[in-house]
Amino acid sequence: MGGNAIKNSVPIKVRNARKIATDISDSLYEYFNVPITILGSVMKKSDDMYCGDIDIAIQLPWTDENVEKVKQYGLEHLSVNEVVVSLGLKLVSYGYIDKDTNLVHQIDIMFTEDILYSEFMYYSPDYTKNESRFKGLYRTNLLIICAGNIPLDKNIYPNTYYTNEDFDGKYNGELKEFYKYTLTYDNGLELRKKSTLGKTRMCKKAYTISKEKITDNIMQILTMIFGDNIDYNMSTSYENIIKMLYSPDYKYGMEVRNNILKEFLLDPRHNKDNDIYNDLISEIKKYDKNFNVKK
Repeated sequence: MGGNAIKNSVPIKVRNARKIATDISDSLYEYFNVPITILGSVMKKSDDMYCGDIDIAIQLPWTDENVEKVKQYGLEHLSVNEVVVSLGLKLVSYGYIDKDTNLVHQIDIMFTEDILYSEFMYYSPDYTKNESRFKGLYRTNLLIICAGNIPLDKNIYPNTYYTNEDFDGKYNGELKEFYKYTLTYDNGLELRKKSTLGKTRMCKKAYTISKEKITDNIMQILTMIFGDNIDYNMSTSYENIIKMLYSPDYKYGMEVRNNILKEFLLDPRHNKDNDIYNDLISEIKKYDKNFNVKK
């Protein structure tokens, strides 16, 4: 979650990681008396596997006072020799020394104001139960792209386009401003107004000029993304989401589904490893043997 914030940290064998994660989360709960949960796959892998770090969520607002409390708690009460604060990610990363091995492992403490929503967004399949062949990252990225492709009523949320009056007509007909749903990691589903208007030219990447929170209710979000006949389990793995997109219950149809899959597969995060890319496509071909996307 926090990347390589602790530079000298090493991956942890799951057998050890489970004990460390449980001990730290229990310790944090006893001290802060707020909801705590272990995120990611650390509790959902077999003993002989490894995880790069341990992710723990704590239900506290991201304030200077709370950040300092969590930081000092690690240094004073845990076997921690380094603390790194990541403002953008709302993380406090501990460099935790395993007393049994003397190795340093990264423990990311993520601040959240809604721990159930965080569990949803950072959900990892249970690999001990064969819930998925893929990392939770692919599930969540696909879910976010599905949300971004929810159709909008253009009479209420119209697109605007560049005209000959903009930049001497250089971008005439190109998309200027538009609305889009965005599924966020910490603020539920938002409706954002985006723009490509720059000071001297059209921006290559659209930026947000306004946003409105729609809901952080998980089942309302899933209903908006997929349709009325949805249950939570349909969102817990890449495979289940693909199955839902090809289900008659998916309410937006083939064109939107194909746009979602194209956007997902053309994302460099999903196609830089050919083996994973081919595995991702193979899951789609279970429902559409002729499916194909050119990189």
